[in-house]
Amino acid sequence: MKEYVCVWKDEFDSSNKIDLDKWEFSVGGHGWGNGELQYYTDNRDENIMICNNKLVIRSNYESWQGNQFTSAKIISKESWKYGKIRVRAKIPLAVGTWPAIWMLPISYDGTNWPYCGEVDIVEHFGHTRGEIFFSLHSGEYNFYKNKFNHYQITTSHMRKTLLQLSMIAFILSGIQNTLTAQEKTPLNQVVNTLKERISLAGYAQLGYTYDDAANPDNTFDIKRIIFMAHGKITDRWTCDFMYDFYNGGMLLEVYTDYRIFSGLTARIGEFKVPYTIENELSPTTVELINCYSQSVCYLAGVSGSDKCYGMTSGRDIGMMIHGKLFHDFLQYKFAVMNGQGLNTKDKNSQKDVVGNLMVYPNKWLSVGGSFIRGTGHAIADSQYSGIKTGENYAKKRMSLGGVVTTSAFNFRTEYLAGKDKNVKSEGFYATGSVRLVQNFDFIASFDYFNPNKAADFKQNNYIAGLQYWFYPRCRVQAQYTFCDKKGDGQKDSNMVQAQVQVRF
Repeated sequence: MKEYVCVWKDEFDSSNKIDLDKWEFSVGGHGWGNGELQYYTDNRDENIMICNNKLVIRSNYESWQGNQFTSAKIISKESWKYGKIRVRAKIPLAVGTWPAIWMLPISYDGTNWPYCGEVDIVEHFGHTRGEIFFSLHSGEYNFYKNKFNHYQITTSHMRKTLLQLSMIAFILSGIQNTLTAQEKTPLNQVVNTLKERISLAGYAQLGYTYDDAANPDNTFDIKRIIFMAHGKITDRWTCDFMYDFYNGGMLLEVYTDYRIFSGLTARIGEFKVPYTIENELSPTTVELINCYSQSVCYLAGVSGSDKCYGMTSGRDIGMMIHGKLFHDFLQYKFAVMNGQGLNTKDKNSQKDVVGNLMVYPNKWLSVGGSFIRGTGHAIADSQYSGIKTGENYAKKRMSLGGVVTTSAFNFRTEYLAGKDKNVKSEGFYATGSVRLVQNFDFIASFDYFNPNKAADFKQNNYIAGLQYWFYPRCRVQAQYTFCDKKGDGQKDSNMVQAQVQVRF
């Protein structure tokens, strides 16, 4: 019998980071020919890490580079013509997941798949609970011909194998029959269906603020306590729900998406307005404790600093079509919305038209812009524009910006402009983070906003801080902000903030 000699291995026990001499990351979110919804990130701890001598790959429900989910994909730098491959892995069983370990040729030489060959060591489809597949793909055996060369192992197969190897077959057989009978009961069927089709998540952010502009403001506070649910009705139809339990409770999002075909999805409900890059980002991923820039808070209605628009949390009720085209090179969003914000009917029967276009020239860069056109209905008097409560006014918004995303450096910048009635406003921000050491980032930001260019009521915020990710998606933050204020009798101020974020 031929004896095998180990020529390459990774037990993931040498350090807490991926060995980049052995592996490389496949980065992107173009679907990979399979219609996949996630963005594969570049060595991001939230998606891939080594924990207790195990490689952990995690998919997260979060907005990233225009995708709704994130995950990770790594490829070995070594290759072999002949040999024996041994892999040990634990896979998820949730609907929507597609864990896989497989082999492809290192060079295609112009040969298209599947004629180049593919060996699937193991893969699992979330909708086929209790079944795993081993497959060979070639010119003869492929789904183009509706012809497959694969071996399927089901739960029953695995049970039979265990029974054959066990000395206590009778006992195990009794247990198996009991479990099988239980699985057939209506209650268990309902529970299993819910587990497979519904995913739950949430997060909380708690912090401390010292602001000498508020006589001073020296307080601990709860910023958010968020609960989220994502339901998969069919392969094309999903629904989402988000609720904030803090400060009396508030429904933030409830909407449904239906994928009409590849590149076109329709959405209806209450959701983030697709205006600006920053507004659609989750507070769990934004680097700053106050989250969004002054101009985004004002022009997207996030904070209520625009008294006419009020506090909308950047959300509204309406419908939208969105999708990605040309192998995910271009992402578009086009929406028609009430223009009144959270849980509020339209007060003037005029709708806001919102558009957003982003292009992705490569895996680390995205650039684009957005706009809003509509007629606002003032819910309070504006201190900058002179618009009075109950008045209808022309509302215009635009933005242009870009994002750079790498494993060690992230940078986001955007210019925003608005016009309410005859009053023009503008803003600009540039925010970046640099990985100093493992899980430890330095944060810096410049944030300019002028709500009335004619009166020159401008403010520049200079921000510096640190954050430490002590667990995937969980972090502690500390930041200092110098507020340089001009006009309207404003005085410069200083702010010190700290925050803890826990997400599950």
